[in-house]
Amino acid sequence: MAKYWDDTTLKELIELLAKEELYLFAGAGLSCLAGLPRWSELLEKIADIYIQSPNAKPEVVSELQSNKKYDLRVINLVSRLPQSDIEKYCNILTEAFTDENIFHDCHKLLLELPFAGYITTNYDSCFDNACKALNSPRANTILDKLVIYPKHSLAANPDLSTIWACKPFLLHMHGRILFKSQFEIENIVLSMAQYSKYYNQENDLDHVFRNCLQKNVLIVGAGLTDTRFMGKFEGMRCSESLNNTANRKRSYVVCHKDELQQDPEMTKEVFDMVYNAFDSFDNGLSNMITELYEAFRDSKKTVLDIQKEVLP
Repeated sequence: MAKYWDDTTLKELIELLAKEELYLFAGAGLSCLAGLPRWSELLEKIADIYIQSPNAKPEVVSELQSNKKYDLRVINLVSRLPQSDIEKYCNILTEAFTDENIFHDCHKLLLELPFAGYITTNYDSCFDNACKALNSPRANTILDKLVIYPKHSLAANPDLSTIWACKPFLLHMHGRILFKSQFEIENIVLSMAQYSKYYNQENDLDHVFRNCLQKNVLIVGAGLTDTRFMGKFEGMRCSESLNNTANRKRSYVVCHKDELQQDPEMTKEVFDMVYNAFDSFDNGLSNMITELYEAFRDSKKTVLDIQKEVLP
C-alpha cells in the first residue's frame, strides 16, 4: 500500500512510465528542494529594490509596504528605475538562479524515471546539472535534446512543434537565465509584458499547452494558485471546445493539502485531472517523488523476476 500516493494513481503512473507515455512538468516548488527561492520570496526581494530606491514614488512605496503581497507589477516598477537599480535587479536573478552545480536528489530520481519528456517553467539549471552529475546515456540524451524558449542567443533554435517526437527531451519553457555562462535577462519570461506575449497570444508556447492536453502529464511543484501556468492549463481543460475531445489524456497534479482545502471541488477528478496532496512543505514533495521512484523500480524488478520464473 502506498504511503504518500493514492494507490490507484501510483499504479497508473507506473504503468504509464513503463510504456514511456508520461511527461513531467516541473514548477518552482521542485527547485525549492534545492534551496532556490520561492516565487513569493523572489518578488519580495525585487520589491525591496523599488522600496529602497531614491527614485521610487512615495505613494507606491507606501502601498507595497502595507500590502506585502507582491505580484508581477513590482517587476514593471523596477524596470522603469535608473540603470543602477536595474543592475541590482539582475544581480538578484543571477545570484538566485545561476549556480551551475546546484540540484536536488529528486531531480536525479526524476531523470532516472523513463518520462517521455521534461517541461519546466524554472529559470535555473537544476535538471541540466543533475543530467551532468548522472552522466548516463539517458541523461546525456536529455541534454542533447535541450530546448530553451524564448531563444537564448547561444542555444539552438527552438522548434517546439517537433520536440514531442524527440524522447526524452528537456524544455525550459520560460527560458534559462544562464546558458554557457552567459546571462540574458530578456531570455526569461518574467515581466508582465512577457507573460502577456507568451500566454495571451497564439504562439509556440500555446501549442505546448495544447499538446500537453493530449499527453499524460505529471505536474509537480506548480501551485494551484498560479494564475498563469495552472490557470491556463486548467482553463484549457475546462474549455467547452476541449471537454469532449477524444484525444485528451489524464493529468496528475501534486500539490500541498492546503491548496486543495481552499477548493474542495479539486479533490474530485474533473476534466481528467487527478490531484494528490502532501502535508509538509519541508519533505512532502520529496517523499512523493522518492516513493514513485522506488515503486517503479520495485515493479520493474517484479516483472524481471516473473520473466525468470517462466524461462526454461
